[in-house]
Amino acid sequence: MSGRQRMIALVGLTISAMFLWLAFNRLNPGEVLGYLRDANPLLIGFAALWYFTAVMVISLRWRFLLRPAWAAPKAPPTADALSTPVTLASVDALQTPVASPVMTVTPAEPVVSPPITDALQTPVAPTPITEALQTPVMTVTPTEPSVGDAVPDTLNLSAVAAPVATELTSAPADPISPIDTAPIRTVEPMPMPTAKAPSILHLAGLVSIGYMGNNVFPLRAGEVMRIALLQNDFHIPFARVTTTVLIERALDGIVMVTFILAALTFGGFALAETVRPIAFFATPLFIIALGVFFWFALHPAQLHAFASRIAARLPDRFEARVLHVLDDAIAGLEALRTPLDLLGAVAFSYASWMLEASTYLIVARAFNLPVDYLAMLLVVGVVNLAGLIPASPGQFGVYEFFVKTVLIAIGVAEGAAIAFAFSIHMVIWLPVTLVGFFILWRRGVGWSVLRGARALDARFARESEKEIR
Repeated sequence: MSGRQRMIALVGLTISAMFLWLAFNRLNPGEVLGYLRDANPLLIGFAALWYFTAVMVISLRWRFLLRPAWAAPKAPPTADALSTPVTLASVDALQTPVASPVMTVTPAEPVVSPPITDALQTPVAPTPITEALQTPVMTVTPTEPSVGDAVPDTLNLSAVAAPVATELTSAPADPISPIDTAPIRTVEPMPMPTAKAPSILHLAGLVSIGYMGNNVFPLRAGEVMRIALLQNDFHIPFARVTTTVLIERALDGIVMVTFILAALTFGGFALAETVRPIAFFATPLFIIALGVFFWFALHPAQLHAFASRIAARLPDRFEARVLHVLDDAIAGLEALRTPLDLLGAVAFSYASWMLEASTYLIVARAFNLPVDYLAMLLVVGVVNLAGLIPASPGQFGVYEFFVKTVLIAIGVAEGAAIAFAFSIHMVIWLPVTLVGFFILWRRGVGWSVLRGARALDARFARESEKEIR
């Protein structure tokens, strides 16, 4: 960790300590312990398990945001693929006996082009080649159909014999066996190899590792770990995954603002003075951020041209690097240009956070708090927007202060609010942290994955520089 990073971490710890004092400076330990003893432990345990449904749903959002990275590109059409396909009856029709006549072969009159007639009248000494050519030209005449024999109507054997224009000796031919009616298959061009879309459990494991990193390590290290693991597992460029993470944060901010507005509109909470500063600061921030992402997604050429002008002023060894990273970042915006992927990302963003709000409500029921679902939407919105404040890992102090503040403002007793704040924080912090550590241990990796990701990204950059030169 560099000196600058240590300074930022120290500032975060100081801010957390300040909010911890604000949250618990009037703490009555006996009262809080009483609320904790009276809480229903089964409901709290169920809430801890239920929280993982939100983790699973948030993993589905990655399937949409990163779908373009897993979509198989089409190979360019070949000459064979562009040729006219052979017309045959369907497989079902071929398996059904029809009354089409079975084709037999009888000799036909030789066809000779006028310019080569004289040449063909000259005797030719027998050779293996001329002996092999003593084969009659075949034409097709119908015979009586045989029951059960199926022949496609569109098969024309006379087209095979017509181009032959040599003088050959005719000989009688026996009827041939019924023609094999196995369907002829056209060969499609093989798609280029791509990464396979991961399972939901795989993505949920990466999300758990990311949450663990944010809960334990400073400077939002969990986001970096998740980016590095996605790159390591699926070879998705570092800049592309980073852009996707930034889009996620913008979507989450919009969801939180929506929760606050919905709760204040339909819940009748008198929280104007408490919530207004947070909403006033966060709402324009996330709207502008999401608007910038959309503009870049819809105008990638303008963004690339602007960055190219800037990169042209840099030394040659940096220019290719900047353009490489920019192309990966533009690719990360591709999901915003696809209506289905955008709709899926937005829908699962709201669904996951609503499930998390239901986790809050289950814990509130364990403490018999006089609150409803709209109140929990309000708490989730305020607490997560307060996460913009730089603090210690896990947002300790900041989290408890804002949960307590909102609950007291809607009529919950201070002791009950503090007990609830501490309990819900443990419910959403401890289990996923333990699961994240376990998955990371099972994978046999640690912080070394970050170094590996940077090395892999540097190799891609070097290859890009070679291609540009």
